[in-house]
Amino acid sequence: MKSKLKILSVTILMIAMLICFGHELSGQMKVSISAGAGFPEFINAGVGVSITSHLEIRLSVGCFPDFEFGNWWAISGDVYYHFGSSSRFTNMHPWYGRLGFSWVLDPEYIAGYNKNADDFAPYLRFGRDFNFTERIGLRIDGGVAIVDMLYPAGSLSFFCRL
Repeated sequence: MKSKLKILSVTILMIAMLICFGHELSGQMKVSISAGAGFPEFINAGVGVSITSHLEIRLSVGCFPDFEFGNWWAISGDVYYHFGSSSRFTNMHPWYGRLGFSWVLDPEYIAGYNKNADDFAPYLRFGRDFNFTERIGLRIDGGVAIVDMLYPAGSLSFFCRL
């Protein structure tokens, strides 16, 4: 039952974000894609939408390859609040606070052996975007995640604004 509630919660949150912010998907460099690695999102790829120069929403899917037992998967959603002075290349502010969650699925959950082998991991991070051009940059952040107890969390990713 706990697992079904998590699936329902994540699904409702993603649908609500798409309904609320789907109209923002335009060709004015508001959409970006990213690829990176971190905890608890693992090796991931994502898509984000900049709502304003301060607010951004991102969704990503990550995988941690485990060749002995099977892959670990993570589905993540984040809200970024950007602050600080403007960047030289873009109007998006480079510093940010990041509030998000990852739904981490262990190989037993994926295979159907243990439907309780998943974790919901909320996290809080602070970081910075390093813009190399108007469209391409590097994102680095660090903070804490709660996965049964408090853990360090962080990520490094490259992004491209479309």
